[in-house]
Parts: sequence; C-alpha cells; structure tokens
Amino acid sequence: MTQPSNNIQQLQRLHPRRNESVFWSGSREVIANGTGATRSLQDDARQFATNNGKKTLDMAISDLGITPPTHSREATEFWVTASRIWAERSQGIVFAVLGFGRNVNPDSIWFQVERPILMDENRHVTQVNEYTVKFDSCVI
Repeated sequence: MTQPSNNIQQLQRLHPRRNESVFWSGSREVIANGTGATRSLQDDARQFATNNGKKTLDMAISDLGITPPTHSREATEFWVTASRIWAERSQGIVFAVLGFGRNVNPDSIWFQVERPILMDENRHVTQVNEYTVKFDSCVI
C-alpha cells in the first residue's frame, strides 16, 4: 500500500475505461427498523458497479493499492482530487447512485466537483444516468 504523502501523486494512475465510471453521493432511508435512520449509498453503488462490470472511484483506488488518508484535511483534499480526476477522465456513459432529496448534500463532492465536470466540461462523457435511491431496495 502507498503511504499517505504519496497518495495525491498516485491518483494520476486513475484511468477509467469507457462506460465504466460509477459515482455515488448521499444516503438512503433504512425503513426496516422504523427509526428514520439513513445509510450511505457507497455499498449500493459498489454492488451496482460489480453487477454491471463497472467501478466506483473507491474500487479503482483500492485496485491500485492506494490507501486513502484518514485525517480530515488530508482526506478531504484526497477525495476532492480523486473525484476531479475520475470525472475528468471518465468517458461514454457514466452512472450515479444518489440519495433522494435531503439525503444528498448540495455541498457534496458530487454537486460541487463531479457533476459539473461530467455535465459541462468533459466532452468525452456522452450521457450521465442518475439513479435515485430513497428506501431500502427502492430505486426511483
């Protein structure tokens, strides 16, 4: 595994294949326990990617043997940089697994970094398919 100080440089090795990129942001409501609790969509996005021969950013980073930093400032810089690179290098049809309504923060990396690049800047992206998840096993 790479050391945290080299992580940003190691991100230059990210190169998603055409139609491979899956993004995710937010959470979904967990209705089984009736508490109104939410759960991150990271596992849902990974499952979608695995089932469809694609990768999420964190899957690609793991495949490269890069260990993301855990300290707040370093982690934020790492994920913003990684997300920017993943979005800039994505091609063809990309996919996003998103929380419903308030379950996606408008200040998230998805809205502030990834989506603007995919929709407005990256001319190699031909389509962005957004899947909204509200409850357990409920895709809107």
